[in-house]
Amino acid sequence: MRLGIAILAAASVLASACNNETAESSAAQEKADAEDVAAVETANMPPPAEVDLQPIGYDDIMQNPQMEGTGCSFFASDEDPIAILGSDIGFVKADGDVQRMSPDAGSAEGPAGTRATYDGREFSLRLAVNEAEKEDGEGEGYFTAPASLVVVDGYDRELTSSEGRVGCGG
Repeated sequence: MRLGIAILAAASVLASACNNETAESSAAQEKADAEDVAAVETANMPPPAEVDLQPIGYDDIMQNPQMEGTGCSFFASDEDPIAILGSDIGFVKADGDVQRMSPDAGSAEGPAGTRATYDGREFSLRLAVNEAEKEDGEGEGYFTAPASLVVVDGYDRELTSSEGRVGCGG
């Protein structure tokens, strides 16, 4: 009987040793697999695209009447806006073309019915408005506030960013 218990104890020790080796080798294999996947993903990732947002001029607005209405315009300087954002649609101008952006309904709601994120075919916009420092603008319900606009690609890489102000209202 003692011999049987000794054999069971020895088998138990050997089994736990085998389990430890299996757990260690399994963890090492998982780490190696993760490194391989990361290397393949990095090798297949295209370089970041260059994006140069341009001011949206009066003629652009006249050709796209959807730019008018309630929302916010982002100004990087005292010139024309480089983004016009509303509750249903947003606009930017890049490479000489006005591009439509869709508001991300899952992102935070911003002032004047805007959203924190707008998605396009080639890139997305992230708008952050500092409403704590807003100032009354021209007309009732209008205001301006410091803001930042970040352009990211589909891999969540920052392509460009701008500090400026938004003018919001409707």
